Order: sequence, then structure tokens, then C-alpha cells
Amino acid sequence: MAALNYASSTRGPAGPLTVLATAARGIAHWILAVRKDALSRQQLLAMNERELDDIGLTRCDIDRIGRHRSPF
Repeated sequence: MAALNYASSTRGPAGPLTVLATAARGIAHWILAVRKDALSRQQLLAMNERELDDIGLTRCDIDRIGRHRSPF
């Protein structure tokens, strides 16, 4: 016989501090990801054409790195 888990359904709605903490954590993760993308772009832009070709990228590809994270 399968056991049923009702523990999650007995909890009430998340409090305002929990919601704010979760939102702040999400924003912090987004900021870190954007900074990481910027650092990656800087490092790729410092490479010459041969080095970029070795890893299968072109200068045009560098512009697309991290664009999906931008809110604009």
C-alpha cells in the first residue's frame, strides 16, 4: 500500500518575510549571474581571432552571451 504525504498541504501560506527572503535570494542570484556573464564577455573580448576560433566562437557570438538574463 502506498503511503500518502499530506505534510505539505497542512502548511499555511508563506509569511511576508519568507516571500521577501525568497525574492531577495532570487534577485541576488540574478545579479551574480549577470556579473558572471559580464566577466565572461570581458575575457572573450580579450582573446584574439585564433583563440576564439579554437573554441568555436566569433566576435558576433560574444554579444549574445548572457542576453537572456537582461531585464531590458
